[in-house]
Amino acid sequence: MSGLVDTHSLKQGLGTRARACTPPVVLDVTEELFEGFPVMVARVRECNPADKPCRYDHQGWILSWAGDFRMSALEEQAYLRNREAPTCDRRPVPGSGHTDLDAELSRVWTTTARQFDPGGLERFDHAEILIRAGILTPDGAATTAGLLALGRHPQQFFPRYVVNLAITDAPAESPDVRAAQAVTLSRPLPLMLHEALT
Repeated sequence: MSGLVDTHSLKQGLGTRARACTPPVVLDVTEELFEGFPVMVARVRECNPADKPCRYDHQGWILSWAGDFRMSALEEQAYLRNREAPTCDRRPVPGSGHTDLDAELSRVWTTTARQFDPGGLERFDHAEILIRAGILTPDGAATTAGLLALGRHPQQFFPRYVVNLAITDAPAESPDVRAAQAVTLSRPLPLMLHEALT
């Protein structure tokens, strides 16, 4: 039996492999002695269930004591079903409140929500339906989703969430013009999408 010689290069190689995974794998690497010889122990932390399946080189693999196998479509679906829905859009936006919502958009949205959810959201009044649906928090702050969908001017809180439009084919008589009729849209998402398509 012989011990490891270049542990530094081995650690770098493991780190490179771990970073090549999507999402990147977290390793805890230690050097230990086994029967008087130096060995390296790499413990792989399990991925968050919301990030599975973890892929190496764009492929999914099942790693087990019996061998390594390419993941089937059915196995991949099993992992995807276990993922949790993201909740970052339900976070409160500091400094915001119900006055930052567009009154007309909110009215149209609550009317539509009641029509499509009879016996559910239909039971609540306007103020409560906004809380139950995640537009406002119980403390009265607007959520990220609430501002982006129904805000009077979401860009007050998210200045980079805009749509930039321009015509890029400049007329032949003006070769120095790279774009014409440039316009920036700063509105709630439904209005930005509608106007961008128009």
